[in-house]
Amino acid sequence: MRFEAAALGLTNDEIEAAINSDPMLALLADLANLGKHSVLTKIRSAEAPRFGVARAASIPIGEGWRLQMTISHLGVDHDALDLASEALGAWRRQLEAWKLL
Repeated sequence: MRFEAAALGLTNDEIEAAINSDPMLALLADLANLGKHSVLTKIRSAEAPRFGVARAASIPIGEGWRLQMTISHLGVDHDALDLASEALGAWRRQLEAWKLL
């Protein structure tokens, strides 16, 4: 991340601080690391999230289907697509704060 941070005019510490101070970005970091490594050695979001089973879910007639997965975190089950949307919003707010958007 060091090279990417420098290219944006930010320090690695600034990016790490942003991730660790925003609950959604911390959860996103944990999900990414869990997906990559299957085990978390550093938990940023207070508790290791758990992936549910992916399945196909029907949507209204004529619109087909979508992939559905539950992510459990801090005693709450979340729809993975809803979390992805929230994570995009969290990064957008952070990038706007850094005047990069």
